[in-house]
Amino acid sequence: MMIEREAEQSRGARESPRALTPEVVAARITLRVAELRLLAAWTSVLAGRAEGQRRIPRWRGPTSGC
Repeated sequence: MMIEREAEQSRGARESPRALTPEVVAARITLRVAELRLLAAWTSVLAGRAEGQRRIPRWRGPTSGC
């Protein structure tokens, strides 16, 4: 029995993953939505820079004298 399990594992067989709870699924969806919004924001910023338009002013740091 133990030998059979080891043989299956050595062939790449895996145990089936645990069922996801609704909370985990909701958290993963929320995280993915946030990632996509961030990607969209960066895409917009980069597109604006490519066109020579700056929509978001560049932060020059605390020593910029402003």
